[in-house]
Amino acid sequence: MLPFRRILFPVDYSPSRRAVIPYVQDAARHFHSQLTLLHAFALQPCLAIPNPREALVYTDLGGEYPQPVEQARELQCRRLKEFASKSFPDQHVELFAEEGEAATAIDRTIQRQGTDLVMMPTRGCGPVRRLLLGP
Repeated sequence: MLPFRRILFPVDYSPSRRAVIPYVQDAARHFHSQLTLLHAFALQPCLAIPNPREALVYTDLGGEYPQPVEQARELQCRRLKEFASKSFPDQHVELFAEEGEAATAIDRTIQRQGTDLVMMPTRGCGPVRRLLLGP
């Protein structure tokens, strides 16, 4: 669906994600696209369990955290804003910080924004990649 009008760049601050920044910058400029950065965060730890029917199942391990979701979201929004100002200084960027599992947050953002293109690395997913694909 060219040209891409809306590009989504999920941000996890990893080295592999940072390596994609120049490509995201170029694509957004080339297509004159609206760029959205999304960071998904979790207040409660989750355990990813392989499930033959659905790839991964996330199980809440429980535990109480004193910070309410809105305070955590504000903190993550500030962090994302700093990242955007350093990584995309000459571009207008829309920012979202969502509590929850990353794939779900990405899907919600795609639906909400009408995203045409999601840009992210294919390697460097750490333990989840090893869990899904093996060592």
